[in-house]
Amino acid sequence: MIVFDNDKYISDIKENGIGATDPHAKQKIQDVIKDFIANSTYKRSAILKKVKSIAADYFNGLPDDIVSEELKELFDVAKEKLNRATTEDKKKEIILYKSEMQVISNIEDEKLRQLAFSALVVHKFLGQHEDDEEIKCHGAVKVCDSDIFRIAHLDNVSGATRNKLWKQLVDLGYIKCFVKTNSAFRFNPSWIAIPLYQVTFNVDISRECTDNVEYMRVTNYDDVMLYLRYYLNDSNVTLCAECGCPIERVQGKKYCSYCASKRKKESDKARYNRVAIA
Repeated sequence: MIVFDNDKYISDIKENGIGATDPHAKQKIQDVIKDFIANSTYKRSAILKKVKSIAADYFNGLPDDIVSEELKELFDVAKEKLNRATTEDKKKEIILYKSEMQVISNIEDEKLRQLAFSALVVHKFLGQHEDDEEIKCHGAVKVCDSDIFRIAHLDNVSGATRNKLWKQLVDLGYIKCFVKTNSAFRFNPSWIAIPLYQVTFNVDISRECTDNVEYMRVTNYDDVMLYLRYYLNDSNVTLCAECGCPIERVQGKKYCSYCASKRKKESDKARYNRVAIA
């Protein structure tokens, strides 16, 4: 899932560009700049030139001096974030609480249940940030429909069905939606609204979490729906013998993708050392 895979996320932006009406344009520009700074030898001017090309549709029609000034500001912000190297720039570990899972398990409709869980995970993942060395969660995060429905295994449902499911979650009080004004709308009226959402039963947005019992910590994002399926006692889901995250119950499979890869590297290293010694 792109929302959990930074490399795929960056590659997608570079390949497809940034559209004129993309509500997440500034964040995407910052993310691409950070990637160029961290993983290339390009100088500032070269990076800004490449990013300007990637965001050509977004900046279309604006004077060059405004575009240049905007890119310089975004470059400075991106570089500062990269230099801080906070937990936001590392692989995140999010906590699922039993109270949250109980709320979700009480939803009778399977599709709504899957969507509510996906929305919760994405809210936790995108909302997690560090404040004075303490991990907190933003009250609301940007709506990213494609990833939320893909994670819920509902990416093949029609647009009308998507709207209906999302509205049901809102009507039932599991989701709250907001609209944030984008200051960049002065350049283009179509940029004025940024859609945000909040999962109302997300424990992380409360000020005090100590009284809540943990269910599991999400450490593997290959298929996060496995965490829900395991909670619901799906017999086809078991736990990784190494880290304890949920995996599909397949004969001969004991480890998640991360642990299997780690064990293979250790095995290859040991084999190389034996050959070298011999």
